[in-house]
Amino acid sequence: MIIAVKEVGGIGALFDALGARNGEAFTSAWEGTGPGGANAFGDVFGIVVGLGFCLSFGYWTTNFAEVQRAMAAKSTNAARMTPIIGAYPKVFIPLITILPGMCALVLIPGLGEPGGVEYNNAIPALMDAYLPAGALGVAVTGLVAAFMAGMAANVSSVNAVFTYDLWEEYVRPGRSDAYYLWVGRLATVAGVVIGIGTAFIAANFENISHYFQVLFTFFNVPLFVTFIIGMFWKRATAGAGFWGILVGTLGALGTYVFYKFIPVLEFRSDLHESFWGGIVAFVLGAATIVLVSMRQQPKTDDELRGLVRGLELRDMQEGELAFYRRPVPMGVGSLVIAAALYVGMSLL
Repeated sequence: MIIAVKEVGGIGALFDALGARNGEAFTSAWEGTGPGGANAFGDVFGIVVGLGFCLSFGYWTTNFAEVQRAMAAKSTNAARMTPIIGAYPKVFIPLITILPGMCALVLIPGLGEPGGVEYNNAIPALMDAYLPAGALGVAVTGLVAAFMAGMAANVSSVNAVFTYDLWEEYVRPGRSDAYYLWVGRLATVAGVVIGIGTAFIAANFENISHYFQVLFTFFNVPLFVTFIIGMFWKRATAGAGFWGILVGTLGALGTYVFYKFIPVLEFRSDLHESFWGGIVAFVLGAATIVLVSMRQQPKTDDELRGLVRGLELRDMQEGELAFYRRPVPMGVGSLVIAAALYVGMSLL
């Protein structure tokens, strides 16, 4: 990021160059996102509610690779701090990925044009052009390490969920640890094979980001709406959670099918469809949970203690900890940094 910004002459020169090339299309986050606008990314409502709330909250709160870290915490306070600590480096990700991509429009000849470098290869093209051999090797190694870490986290998640939450709970309960160890190993192998198979599905998408967003609409958003309602509404029931996830998933799947294969619905782009698919999954899932819950017997406060807002369990010494060890001030701090970065870039 630093090298790319330096090469274009600074952030101010970057915005001037992009503005001269194509107005505000490459420098404004909201250009053309109004009703009837031409921005292929989508409309304001779809971006804010679909991407900003449904998909993003769904990823950050129900992605098992993220939640798994909190499950290993030694206390309630540490578990609550886990995603907040992770938010601090994460909040800089848009800056250190989007800004070099903007620089690439100026530095890489023919980027995005027929016969030129594809947009998906903007960052590798910058690395190849401006990093010396040694640094380039480190950068590539870092990318591979990141991919491997993500793969390992997801495979271990598949292993744990399948072995302990499904196989031991419902299929073969009461067996020895050695038995479940072998089941876990087989689940790991199966998970890797399935992961390799999904790579062929991903190849049919124009970019990996869209592929992720589609998967999130199918799986993360229905989970998120179930979690968020269950955490804040004591009346919600387990059966309603099941039907909420199922209906939400079917709603997102239906939106995708009626856009992609049976073109009844129209969107500005594939990404725009995923934003609205997330909204559909959230709304249908929420409505299903509420309706089903009203027809089922709720659990008592004692059964819900530690799980629902108002009945949560807190570490007694939390109020005595330094501010950087408490979730609320640290959470506010991450929001302040995110807002400052957004406003600062907008003013440029």
